[in-house]
Amino acid sequence: MKPPFPAKDQGDPTTRPGAGGHHPRLASDTVTATCQLFWYAKASVSVLGGLQSDRVGRRTVIGMGWIVYALVYGGFAVATSPTTLIVWFLVYGFYYGFAKGTEKALIANLAPASLRGTAFGVYNACFVSNITVHAMKTNLK
Repeated sequence: MKPPFPAKDQGDPTTRPGAGGHHPRLASDTVTATCQLFWYAKASVSVLGGLQSDRVGRRTVIGMGWIVYALVYGGFAVATSPTTLIVWFLVYGFYYGFAKGTEKALIANLAPASLRGTAFGVYNACFVSNITVHAMKTNLK
């Protein structure tokens, strides 16, 4: 029986076969360090994102953030090395710190005071549902 991918890749733990070619993988210790970088990036721009949303408006900051979000996921799709994955994940941290707080501030502005808790609950339920759906799609491929 012929192997599903070329023999030269069988022993290489940094790549796996995929529909579009080979996709980089990160070692477990690198994943931990990358997650720490993500949280540092997020924390480093959170206040700046809040200041910008107060200056130019919440919708403007969220729109800019969503553009960065789209670019990041495009970058993840075409990443060819562990280093590029780490860089895109760092940029994702900047997006997250810049835009996520602003999204929550917009919810607080739009929801009536008597329904703010419900509004945040719905926001978080949608966020978790979205993650769950994408995780299921990924595992089904």
